[in-house]
Amino acid sequence: LYESFPKVWGATAFKGAAEPDAVWTPLHQRLANHYSWLDKSQLLMREKSRQLEAVVVTGWSRFSHCTSLCEILPVGLPSLCICLRMLRKGHFSRALVEEAARELGISLELLLYDNDQASLAIDTKQQPNFPGAKIFSCISKLESCRQLFLSSEPQNTSLEIHAKDVLEDMKDDFRTELLTVFYPEDVEEIYNSKFKKVLELADLTK
Repeated sequence: LYESFPKVWGATAFKGAAEPDAVWTPLHQRLANHYSWLDKSQLLMREKSRQLEAVVVTGWSRFSHCTSLCEILPVGLPSLCICLRMLRKGHFSRALVEEAARELGISLELLLYDNDQASLAIDTKQQPNFPGAKIFSCISKLESCRQLFLSSEPQNTSLEIHAKDVLEDMKDDFRTELLTVFYPEDVEEIYNSKFKKVLELADLTK
C-alpha cells in the first residue's frame, strides 16, 4: 500500500502533544518534532523514493473529549511562530529563534527555557506583542512555580517563599487576563485545572 503513494504528508504538533494536563509547551520537544520532519523530507529526496508534499501543523487542546485541557493557545503561540519559520525556511538555527524572539517581543532566554525553578529569576516585566501575551507571561510564572514545588518536599526556602508570593499576587490577574480571551466557563476550567493545582502543591488553598 505504501508503494502506491509517491507523495506523502506528515503531521507535527506545535503544542499539546506532551502531557494530557500540561501547563507549558516544552519548546525543545516541539522543535525536535518539526526538525525530524525536515530531516525526513531530505532523506526522501535523497532516496528519490517519494516526496513529502505537505506537513500539517496541529495544536492539540485535549488528548480526548473526556480529558482536561492541555496547554492553552496563548502559551503555544511562540512555539507556533518558530515551528512555522522552520518549515518555511527548511532548517533550524539560532538566528531563526532570535528573529522570532524579536518579532514576539520577548527575550531569547524566556523563549527557550522550559520553566524550571531557576526561571523565577528571569525578568518577566517585558511587554510581549502577540495575542495573549499577558497570559503567556502569567503561565510562564505559574509553570516555574509548579516545577519548583514538584521538584522536592516543601522546605520553606527563600525561593519557595518568593514563589508563593508570586502565586498570591497572580490570583486576580490570572482570571482577569483569561477573561480577555476565553469564555467564563473556559476560564473556570483553566483556573481549576492549572492554577488551582499549583496552589495545592504550594499548600496555598486554605
